[in-house]
Amino acid sequence: MRVLDYGAPHIEDDAVSLARKRTPFGLRIEGWRRAPIRAGLKPYLKYRAACGLGEKRPLIGLATIPFVLVSPTFWMVCVRAEVNGMLPRIEKDVSDSMTVVFEPA
Repeated sequence: MRVLDYGAPHIEDDAVSLARKRTPFGLRIEGWRRAPIRAGLKPYLKYRAACGLGEKRPLIGLATIPFVLVSPTFWMVCVRAEVNGMLPRIEKDVSDSMTVVFEPA
């Protein structure tokens, strides 16, 4: 599995390329962006689970808007990975970095 550093040049191109191939990959997030991404993943995954079960789409999707404004590249990668059948999960969260892994659903 390839791990990409969030904030590196051309991160979106590399991540979208891996998502199109459905190759599992990870994004290592460091610094102040860890907290909003961690907080935004919870409502995002709840929203995706509700949509996958065929339930009425909840307004939880609106709860992710403030997090998207802080880290738009991460959320663009999430959406592109989801289009290609991959979902994120937090694999490792330590004091100085967090790794979010995208794997085929």
